[in-house]
Amino acid sequence: MKGERPAGLSLYVFTRNERARRCYEAAGFVLVEQGDGNQEREPDCTYRWPGDSA
Repeated sequence: MKGERPAGLSLYVFTRNERARRCYEAAGFVLVEQGDGNQEREPDCTYRWPGDSA
């Protein structure tokens, strides 16, 4: 995934999905926002990986 987006990328995950959140954080993604602006009306998190140039 990162290799296809060297300039960086964002992804979304439900807040309750702690396993996925730990995985993303271990891979270098940073939590940038928490909210509930999705169709499921469930709290979610936005993660960002800044890319290779950072």
